[in-house]
Amino acid sequence: MTGGMERSLDALADDLNVIGVAWVDKDGNVLSTRGELASWLRAGENLAEGVSVLNGLEDELSALIRDPASHLTLQDITFGEVEQKRFHTIIVRWHPENECFAITTMAIEASENSLASVTQLSRARRYYEEVLELERAHFRGIYENSPVFAFSCRENGQLVAVTRDLRSVFLDCDEETPVNQLSLHETPFLQALASTAIWADVWSGARVERRNWRSDTVRGDALELEVSGQVMRHPTLDCLEGYFTLFDVTDLHASQARLLRSNKRFESTARQVAHDLLAPLRRISKLSELISNEFEHTASEALRSTLDELLKSASYGRNLVTDIVEVARTTAMRSRAEPIDPLSIMRNVVDEYSFDLEEIGASVHYDSEPLEVLGDETLLMQIFRNFLSNAIKYRSSDRPLVVHYAVSEHVQHGLRIAISDNGRGFDSDAAPDVFDAYVRLVGKDDVQGTGIGLDIVKEAVDLLGWSVHAEAIEGQGATFVLTLGQSKWRWLPGD
Repeated sequence: MTGGMERSLDALADDLNVIGVAWVDKDGNVLSTRGELASWLRAGENLAEGVSVLNGLEDELSALIRDPASHLTLQDITFGEVEQKRFHTIIVRWHPENECFAITTMAIEASENSLASVTQLSRARRYYEEVLELERAHFRGIYENSPVFAFSCRENGQLVAVTRDLRSVFLDCDEETPVNQLSLHETPFLQALASTAIWADVWSGARVERRNWRSDTVRGDALELEVSGQVMRHPTLDCLEGYFTLFDVTDLHASQARLLRSNKRFESTARQVAHDLLAPLRRISKLSELISNEFEHTASEALRSTLDELLKSASYGRNLVTDIVEVARTTAMRSRAEPIDPLSIMRNVVDEYSFDLEEIGASVHYDSEPLEVLGDETLLMQIFRNFLSNAIKYRSSDRPLVVHYAVSEHVQHGLRIAISDNGRGFDSDAAPDVFDAYVRLVGKDDVQGTGIGLDIVKEAVDLLGWSVHAEAIEGQGATFVLTLGQSKWRWLPGD
């Protein structure tokens, strides 16, 4: 290095009041270094050989050579201090006359905690902004390539992000058109949506969910859509953005109509099959009774036993066919959500079974405050019928049957409707799922039944959107519990 360059370096350091200076040629070779820069730039070394804050900045350094009037500034640099009490600002310039980079450094003494905090906060903010920008780009890539109809926009209709499918189906533009060049006034799709109550409600702050709307595609096809939307404040730009999703239900409605027709045909067929099956079973029962009466005094014990078994089998067959039809009917039903009083429905079911209950000396007790639930009266009556008939059927032989109807609020803010009895019970921990079809908890010789009743209950409960489970102890009784969510019920004011 020439003496002139040395004097220029010293003059530069004096003029700028710096604490470290260095000369580096365009190939990255350190020609000279002084002061604090000497701790990480040593004469004779190359920038690529050691750990240097200039590593990876080759493009920026090349730009300095092309534009000598510019400079590169690196702030808040530390040279390995453990406590980081000094933060350096490094400035790099290109000197054409010497064909070298002049590197200088100045330092801030962070003796006060506040100064260190401010500096660290500044560095953290820059890192956060860089990461946030990467996350935004990542989110935008996922959002715009998701296979749904969705978009976000400003209140003036300026689009922010649009999914690929929505762009191709509803917007008359190619994929190369930047989304920020599309606005409300240039897209008939957005103009049509902006004229609806959906748009007005979203921008008023309401959360819109699954509103029906009809729109034409760019090819002229009319689609039935369900639109959801809400408005949120942008976290950094301090402005409102609306987020909309659209679900195509055109084919869904057609499928639902086909399914409804299929269910009706299925129910009709099931009834016809049931009629065809019940006819011979009724004939078998009638003939068995005639034979039994004809040979009442002369028939052998074997013949009477055979006739009894024949009558039992015919009765079981009739009940099985009837229950299967009931399952088919329940499965084909569509639940209606309307306010109903479960206690009055339970009382009506008890009235239906009043003769059976009186005959066996049973009693029914009620424990419920005035209540209203959203449900279907027919389905709930079907559920209660099965619970009560099971209580009668599986009662204990050594004590009168007691049925208890109780309603209470669930610990997780739901509602619990429990129907319990003191009958035979079963081991609910060891038993199979009692709501599966054909599950019998006692032997066929003890109680006549098809094992389908609780399967009907499960179908009805699913249609209501509730849940059901059994709690039982063998020899002590059983409890069947219906649970429904907070939004499906409410207490009523007392009298």
